[in-house]
Amino acid sequence: MRIYFSIAVLLAAFCLNAQEVRDTVIYGDGWRYEGQWPEGEGCRYTSAGFVRGHFVEGKAEGMCTSTSYEKDNRYFGNYREGKRDGYGRLARPCGFFYEGEFKNGYPEGLGTMYFSDKFIFKGKFHLGKPQEGSYYYFDTRADYVGHLPEVPEMEVGKYEKKMMKTLRKKKKSDSVPEKEKNKIVPPTFLDGDANLFSKWVNGNLNYPPSAKATKREGKVTIKFTVTETGELADPYVIHGSGTPSLDCEALRVVLQSPDWSPGMMDGEPVSVTYTFPTFFMLKGGN
Repeated sequence: MRIYFSIAVLLAAFCLNAQEVRDTVIYGDGWRYEGQWPEGEGCRYTSAGFVRGHFVEGKAEGMCTSTSYEKDNRYFGNYREGKRDGYGRLARPCGFFYEGEFKNGYPEGLGTMYFSDKFIFKGKFHLGKPQEGSYYYFDTRADYVGHLPEVPEMEVGKYEKKMMKTLRKKKKSDSVPEKEKNKIVPPTFLDGDANLFSKWVNGNLNYPPSAKATKREGKVTIKFTVTETGELADPYVIHGSGTPSLDCEALRVVLQSPDWSPGMMDGEPVSVTYTFPTFFMLKGGN
């Protein structure tokens, strides 16, 4: 990775021998940092979003806030070496929230996950998935909303949008050549491909009675990562159906996925991210 230092940094290091420099700009492949150097307040931009808060040599450290380009992922909490690590609050699309411990970027440890269909899970998490704990249900949506954690809003102004758009264009122009992509052997699910996973999900879905009674249908899109060890990590709804019970049912099944065989590149396991659609359709008008 090539890293370019601004003139301000070079002058500070070579001429002034300063311990702290303000208004520093540092950029590399697909990212840009603006702020104090080597430690202090700053903002790091990528094509996907930005992080604002305390930094050490360009990496988020301590309490920070972050948001994605579309504001569909907002985080307020602790960072360590550029990753969510420690206590934090995460607001996600379609009314899903998580509050608790993070490690290496994922919900890990004790926490509470708030599902959009008026229920929560309290207990232990691993790679963003509920493990040991209990579910609690609310009688009304007002009661549920009253228990949601507060996550500070982050303004995405014209400058932030322009910066992320520029980095997105650069990322596209510097994207991995097709011949390099072909070196990646996709993960396999139960000795099959993603189509087998789709069949497994559809075979385990239970059409929510409330949605069935009101003849609700729709498409739920879930994003998740298959890690280098084959574990399915951090699944969440990125595009909902408009019916919370359908969104939660799709996520419920994906959360129960068995381990995969990891993707491979040049003989080494690699993590691979999927965007997975699930369709809810009533048959025969029932």
